[in-house]
Amino acid sequence: AQNPVYIADAAHTLSREDFIGLLSTYSKSIPELNWKSVQESGFREQYEQSFEAFKKGILKKTVPIILQESQASLSFENKVYILEMLLQNKNFGWSYGFFNGSRGMIGHTPESLIIWNKKNQVAETMALAGTLPRTETAKFEIENDKKIRTEHNYVVDDISEKLSEFKFEKSETKAEELKHLVHLKTDCKI
Repeated sequence: AQNPVYIADAAHTLSREDFIGLLSTYSKSIPELNWKSVQESGFREQYEQSFEAFKKGILKKTVPIILQESQASLSFENKVYILEMLLQNKNFGWSYGFFNGSRGMIGHTPESLIIWNKKNQVAETMALAGTLPRTETAKFEIENDKKIRTEHNYVVDDISEKLSEFKFEKSETKAEELKHLVHLKTDCKI
């Protein structure tokens, strides 16, 4: 059986500056987002499933995911506003959006799943696992914490295993300092 793959109707590549310029040509209305409370039950269910998988040896590491929802419509104006908020700071990573009519989601992640360089015929990904709050000493702490390093290596090993049929290369693991967090990061390519 094949894994489903979503193929977009259209894709556009703009520089950050060009994209900000394009967004600035639209009206500036601030939407009322009315955020719903995050449901602990969703997190607890994922935690319990993960715990069982750990006991059976199926998982070594996992990160439960919780989404926060708003009742605001994803009108064009609201999408523009949210994208402008994401672009206010030069954040490391990728902003994304998926839409189906007036429903969808917009977010930002420091991780890239895969980047294909057609010219060089190289696929790049990363292991970004192991996190501490950003402090004066966090970079040193994260690079020297055995538990965090071990958890990070679970992710690196999993990527290596999944891509083992290809010529797999990885960089040295280093601390990646973001606005509020510090992560361990290993770049990988095939």
